[in-house]
Amino acid sequence: MQAFKYINHLNEIGISINFFYEKIILKYHEAHYKVLQKQNGAIEEMKKHAQTLGDYGYSVEAKALFEEIEKL
Repeated sequence: MQAFKYINHLNEIGISINFFYEKIILKYHEAHYKVLQKQNGAIEEMKKHAQTLGDYGYSVEAKALFEEIEKL
């Protein structure tokens, strides 16, 4: 429940495009929360955000996220 409240708080205050990495990671964690809530399509959403990081040059971080997804 606290994770959900924190995610909502971050969405309410907004994250500037200047913080691209942080914004993508927030979206990734929102999708992870959806996985924990057993919502359909959430793992694909997590993969999409990990791929976005990889596409923009964060290949090491993207690889770590894909490894985390595989463990789910």
